[in-house]
Amino acid sequence: MKKYFALACILTLTGLLILSGCGVFSGPGSKGQGMIQILTEIPQDDLNKVEDLDGSHLKNIIFTVSQGSQMFVHFEKIDSSSSNVKAFFEDLKNGTWEVKIVVEDRNGYEIFSGYAEAVIEANAVTDISVDIDLTSSRVNFEVSLPQGNNLRGDIVLKNNQGETRREELNINGGAGSVQIPNLAPQNWQVGLEIKDGTGETLFDGFSSQVLKIYPGRDGDAFLNLSSFGGQIYVDTNWLPIPEPVVGLEGLYKEGGLNLSWNPVNSNDLEGYRVFRSTEKDGIMKALNPELTEKNEFFDEEIKGGQDYFYWVVAYTENGYSSRLNDPYEIYIEIIEGVWGKISVKHDFPPPVFSSQNGFNATGPAKEAGLFKEPPLEPVPGEMIVSFSSLSAMGEVKSQIEAMGAEILDKNERVNAFLVRVEEGDVQTSSFELMNINGVRYVEPNYRMYALGTNPNDPRYEQQWHYPLIRLPQTWNITTGDRNLRIAVLDTGCDANHPDLGPRLDTSNGYNFVEENNNTHDIHGHGTHVAGTIGAVTDNNLGVAGVMWSGEILPVKVLGDDGSGSYWAVGNGMLYAAGILDGENMPNNPSPVDVINMSLGGSSSSDFIAEVVQEVHATGVIMVAAAGNSGGAIGYPAKYPEVIAVGSLDHHSTDELKLASYSSRGPELDIAAPGGAGSEGVLSTIPGEGYDAKMGTSMAAPHVAGVIGLMLAEGIPASQVRDIIKDTATVFGPEVSGLAGGGIPPGDGDDKKMDFGLINAYWAINNVAEIKVFLGTRTGDTINSVVEANIDNLKGGNYSFSAPPPGTYRVFAWIDVRGNGKIESGDYLAQSEEITFRAGDKINLNLTLSEIIE
Repeated sequence: MKKYFALACILTLTGLLILSGCGVFSGPGSKGQGMIQILTEIPQDDLNKVEDLDGSHLKNIIFTVSQGSQMFVHFEKIDSSSSNVKAFFEDLKNGTWEVKIVVEDRNGYEIFSGYAEAVIEANAVTDISVDIDLTSSRVNFEVSLPQGNNLRGDIVLKNNQGETRREELNINGGAGSVQIPNLAPQNWQVGLEIKDGTGETLFDGFSSQVLKIYPGRDGDAFLNLSSFGGQIYVDTNWLPIPEPVVGLEGLYKEGGLNLSWNPVNSNDLEGYRVFRSTEKDGIMKALNPELTEKNEFFDEEIKGGQDYFYWVVAYTENGYSSRLNDPYEIYIEIIEGVWGKISVKHDFPPPVFSSQNGFNATGPAKEAGLFKEPPLEPVPGEMIVSFSSLSAMGEVKSQIEAMGAEILDKNERVNAFLVRVEEGDVQTSSFELMNINGVRYVEPNYRMYALGTNPNDPRYEQQWHYPLIRLPQTWNITTGDRNLRIAVLDTGCDANHPDLGPRLDTSNGYNFVEENNNTHDIHGHGTHVAGTIGAVTDNNLGVAGVMWSGEILPVKVLGDDGSGSYWAVGNGMLYAAGILDGENMPNNPSPVDVINMSLGGSSSSDFIAEVVQEVHATGVIMVAAAGNSGGAIGYPAKYPEVIAVGSLDHHSTDELKLASYSSRGPELDIAAPGGAGSEGVLSTIPGEGYDAKMGTSMAAPHVAGVIGLMLAEGIPASQVRDIIKDTATVFGPEVSGLAGGGIPPGDGDDKKMDFGLINAYWAINNVAEIKVFLGTRTGDTINSVVEANIDNLKGGNYSFSAPPPGTYRVFAWIDVRGNGKIESGDYLAQSEEITFRAGDKINLNLTLSEIIE
């Protein structure tokens, strides 16, 4: 965590950053602004120790000063003679600046960092001194020992300087551990001394392997002693070496420079920061104080007749940055041509509400605090116990029964039992279960809940949510496929509803709450969800579904009160995918293509996580409601294999935003209509009726249905997630004035969010680019002279350098169906005619809008 210290012309800083004074200066270029001078000192002994370690030489001291969106950086190379390094920043505007000093080793690790805040005054120099300590390495030692009684022991470390460290092990059974701080960067020998309860020495020796301690870095060391007469084996675990940014290159376009580089392959990549300077060794300006996740950047602030140098640094979640690339140098010369920016504008049908739809409701939901995180409640006395393998199942079963617990069910697919213990003794029983040989984990059988079940005041004249996601255009292409199957894991479905029953596969449905084939819905939640996916359509009755053909498999995992257990949900998922194994388990002979889960719990579960991975491996697509807490996304939606769906709040023709109750976070994949305020989503309910409900439960089936339409068009299941995200109608400045991620920018996860509203028409056609042409138009075709592509449906920059002279228009076109014909449903923008002459420089921006005929 960063620590900030207030600095003015008087000083204070814990011995890290020391402000020594504020001097006055004047001279050319000062412009009444201030300067910061930073002086660093590394003890020569530390440098010598680091130099002795192969591969651990220091590389850079990085000086950063920042204020708001302003950030300037200076890099200085260091070696064994660089005990004193300084940096000087001038022309800083008045106010408070954050100062950061970082020392990197040759692998790019931050082995020292310090922070401060300096108040800059006009015509004053603020001096900051930094004492850098490189000896604060810390190692966590984990030791595996042979079994023995009343063992005690020490870890002994020796280096070639004659220094010895001895620390007592905390031994429990056959394992020991200890943390040793403040280790100098040296090569250390690791020794163990183990005694029994009588004081007799069982083992005393050193490993032949050397433990290399790196400066300023924490790590783990694992020691294995297979027998008291054996040898010590040492294995170390340091953070992986960060990759450098490579392949940096720039393509000049009128209006700016497009930088690109090879993506850094790191699971915890946070993003990239781009720096620019007009001098190779000068102060660099950060062009994007907020990290960008893309491996490209467009610099619009450059001008002709100037040399520029660019650096790109990758940052990971643990705070380390990558090694610096060599600077990319380019000389800018303004050339003739046409260039500009393409934007995309979406128009949305207004929410029209009426009481003439034939469903009953009395008004907005009256229950206070309707949308909140579901309670974290276990099924009383029930635990999920996972065992290591089927071969261990018999022994585990015997020991569970021997302790007086009852085995209620077993799941051989993921090696787990459902166990009942005494309700008042859950904690003790959990401990006993965990200590059974062969048990991997023990966890409560938590409840899951239906999300968003309460009715609102319905005033709909039509199902406003379908035009919003471009379903009418989609239905011109496809209405589904009768061979497609979607499972609804919920409270069941009303098979007697005339507008839904014909679509249900009740012969293969199953009830995991009561363990029978009765999937009838008393609660109403599941019937409403299923109606959105596939109510019978074009039958002069009731409402339409997203899919007009295909089967819906009802799998009842929630009871009549709207709640169920993790065990039931996990088994229901495996059943729907056709992989529920084990004696006396039901079998689904026709696995589904998509599973919809408009349900959620607030706790992660190893059991559910394993089930999700098993289902994902079969190729079945899982869709889940994000949750209605307004906070973090719930489970199973939060798992990376599941498509997490948030709820749209739509109350005007030019604004997209998440409903206030919709859960959110970086795991959110897509949004869909879920209703808000007093307007809900209209669908079927038990008893041949219709009603409006709202919540992410109502949003998820929109996505499940659209995925069914995509599969009907032959889109591979493995590509579905990427396509629905890439083709989504973006939440952003084009439509809502918000910053990119669909909600106002703020702290924490909000900044990472990148999603949009599902666009069924674009998704089934796998739209991938905006085409930009310089040419002429004849009817519904464009005659191109030159063309360019923008592979981002949000828009972007284009340029045509030195096109042939003539009279043309500039066209920007999203050819949704890819048939080369301008037609309704496409997005198009075209300029007035332009007579272009050699040497002309023309800047032209265009905004695309949908063709509606």
